[in-house]
Order: sequence, then structure tokens, then C-alpha cells
Amino acid sequence: MKYLGALLLLFLSIETSFSQVVWQFNYTDTAGSGFNDSTLGAARRASLESAAALLGSWIGQSATVQMDISSVNNSTYGYATASSVVSLSNGFNKTVIQNKIQTNGTSDLNGVASDGGMTFNFFYNWSYGDTVGASAYDFKSIALRQLTHALGFVSGISELGRGLNNASSGNADSFLYFDQFLVDGLGNHLVVLSNGSDPFSATFDTSRFSDLTNGIYFKGTQAVAGYGAPVPLYSPDVWEDGQSLSHLNNDSFLPDALMESSVTTGLMSRQWNPAELGIMKDLGYSLTAIPEPSDLCWSLGGFIGLLYFKGKKKFPL
Repeated sequence: MKYLGALLLLFLSIETSFSQVVWQFNYTDTAGSGFNDSTLGAARRASLESAAALLGSWIGQSATVQMDISSVNNSTYGYATASSVVSLSNGFNKTVIQNKIQTNGTSDLNGVASDGGMTFNFFYNWSYGDTVGASAYDFKSIALRQLTHALGFVSGISELGRGLNNASSGNADSFLYFDQFLVDGLGNHLVVLSNGSDPFSATFDTSRFSDLTNGIYFKGTQAVAGYGAPVPLYSPDVWEDGQSLSHLNNDSFLPDALMESSVTTGLMSRQWNPAELGIMKDLGYSLTAIPEPSDLCWSLGGFIGLLYFKGKKKFPL
């Protein structure tokens, strides 16, 4: 009985760990295709839901998040995209999902509408389980990666150094919460508050524009503590939409980063590393212990694209 009680306690603790953030997915593919495919649909849905449950268990806050899930089959499309609604108010803005979770579900800026969405490209050879062949892509890893983007791990700075409203140099603009932590190699912030205090006066520092592709870092207190220094972000010499500033620098982290900019075949990371944990804390998340993919919790539980904005505006990343 003593051992039965211990097993029951372990089971209850696992159940509790998976009850933090609940994801409700609305699969919008037509009957017989994508996530509703008669052969692979069930495996695809189960893999996504397992990944979402795992990520939800990492977060100490509680909320229910609704996302529309769809797919394409296109050789010219990326592996997957993620989206979350965000306000276009000037200043630093959290995504709707980020805000909802961090208020424990008490604030839903999007009302009854979906909080965001994801689209996966089934043109590629995916593995939906925990064993990933050398020629297959790790679906669960990519799902975790896209969900992390929807949580706010993403920059709203464009190639021209403008924000979401595309304001001209020197004018206040809308940026993502992530952007307030971005600095150049000398520690100068890319986005500044023009009057020094008003959070709605955020402007891109045009004197830093030349630094966008020459070494950009995430300099949050928790991120620096986790990594030991400002965290290197992906900022290649030639700007890459959907990649630049919104991922970690491959040269610094491969192969142990979930949010690296490249995608390879075979088993990829399925957890946040210390730098990513620090970034998520700086973004406002309360985190729980994160299990290794091989742990019992995983066994039981389980190219960012477009951000959608209020006013029906879309911004390609």
C-alpha cells in the first residue's frame, strides 16, 4: 500500500503539472486532409496536443488558450508558422496569448475570438512520435518552437528598423514586448523611449540600424543570469524575414536550443535551455520545473510566419 500511495501521489503530481495552461485547438482543415486526414490525421493531432500539454506544464500561470490549426502542402512554404493577436498601440505590447496567461486568464484582449493560430506544412516528411528517423523532421520539436513564438518569443522590428505600424524614423511606433530587451554589442537598446519614461513613446534608435545584422543580443536580467551574458540572437548579414532577431544565434547554441533559427532532420531539442528559460522569465512567465523529453511526464503527456493584429492587419515576420 505504501508503494501504491507513492505511485498515486506521482500520478497526481504529473496531472497537476499538466493543468497549468490548457490549449484548445480548432482544426480547420477540410475533411480528409491535413489534421483531418483519414490516415495520418489522428497521429498529427495527438502529436500536437502532446507537445502543447508538455509546454503548458512548464508554465506556472493558468489559462485556456484557443488556437486555429490548419495545414498546407506546398514545396515553397516553410515548415510551420505561428501567430498570436497583438495590439497596435504604440509602445511595447504583449501578445494576446502572453497577456492571457500572465493574468491567469482574467484578461482576454481578444474576447471570444481565437487567440492565434498555427499552420503546418505536410509537404515535408514528419515524424510524429518520440523516435525520429535521420531523414524525418521532428514534429513535436517544431510544435514546441511555434508555440513558444506565440507566447511572445518574437521581435516586431522590421528590416527597415520600424515597428508594427511602420512609423517613419523618430516617430512613436508599436513594438513587441520582446523588443525592449534587444541591444547591440555595446549594450545600446534598439528601441528607446523618446522621453525616457512614457511607455507609449517607443521609437527605433536609427543610430543602431546598421547594427541590426552585426550582432544583436537579448539583455534581460533573467536571460543574462541563465546564459552568463547577453544572449546572442540570430542576426545574419543579410536580413531574413521570419528569422532575424526572433531566434537564437545558431553558432552559439547548436544543437541544444529549441529556438535556433535552423531546422534539421532527426531528433531536435524539445525543451528550453537555460538561456531560453531566462528569456521566458523576462517576458513575464512564471515557470515550473521542465522535464527532460525522456522523463515519465513526457511519456504520459506526451519559421515563425504571420502575426495577426487587431484591425485585420498582418505583419510578416
